Formats: sequence, structure tokens, C-alpha cells
Amino acid sequence: MWRRIAAQAPIGIIEGDKDGIVVFANAAWCTIAGVTPGDVVGRPVPTLVHPDDLPVTTAAWERSISEREPYHHQVRLKRSHGEYRIVIASASPTFDECGNFHGSISSGFDLTDFVAIQSQNDATEGYVRAIMDHTSAAVYLKDHADRFLLVNRHYEKLFPHMKDVCIGTASDR
Repeated sequence: MWRRIAAQAPIGIIEGDKDGIVVFANAAWCTIAGVTPGDVVGRPVPTLVHPDDLPVTTAAWERSISEREPYHHQVRLKRSHGEYRIVIASASPTFDECGNFHGSISSGFDLTDFVAIQSQNDATEGYVRAIMDHTSAAVYLKDHADRFLLVNRHYEKLFPHMKDVCIGTASDR
């Protein structure tokens, strides 16, 4: 029953058996991985993880089994044509009625595009900061509530008494 629900879930879901072999992968997971269920079912789960991420992933998984607790971490997932996607993964060990390790259920959410956008935003912010700090004009930025969000070095030189107190505060009008 859970597989019918998992098959339609918008987040990637994969099930592994006690030997770490994939026995189920939903459509969302296959999209993230760039594979079909036939490409992945029957493969060992570790072959899907970037080699550099494997030691940390394996250690987290072993800890998860021994503590009988799920784990969450960021991992690079290998696509069929060699590209890697950055995924936030959650994995949970499963146990049978007698308490014996049975396998795993894992989910993954693709962060690759978000990480790329964040990287672009960080670079843009760095460029803006460099321009702001090297202009001869005193520059500041305020929000709609008249609170300072940003001041540049020249502003700090002109108003040294404001250096440590102005960000996040409203100016006196």
C-alpha cells in the first residue's frame, strides 16, 4: 500500500533491502537520478552516491542502523550520464517483527538548482559589496521601516559613531 502512495510522491523515494540492493524507486527519485526504475532496481545503493561522499554516507548509515534512528544529510547523487545532483537525503532503517534489520527507506530532494542559485546570489552580493566598499560615495540601504540594512566603508568613515549600531536600526529623522 505504501508503495502506491510513494510512487506518486513529489519527493524521491527509494527502498533498499538488507543487503543494500534497491528494490523500489519512485518516479521522482528516478527523475532526480536520471534513470528508469529498471536501471536502478537491483543495483547496490552505494553505487548511486558520489565516491567522495561515500565514506560519510556509509558512516551515517551504519550509525543510523546501530542507533535505530533516521539520518539526514546532503549528498551528491550520480545520474546515469555521469552528472551529479546535490540531494538532501533522509534515510531510515527498517526492522522486521523480531527486531532484525530488514532494509531501508530513503527520500531525497534535489537541491542542485537551489545551490546554483545560492552560489550566483553569493557572487552577486560579493560584487555589490566590492563596488560599495570602493566607491567614494557614502552609500546606505534602508528597508521600508527606515532601518539600515547596509552601509559602505565611506559611510562608516563619515559617521564613525554609527559604525556598530546602525545596521538593523531606524535612523533619526
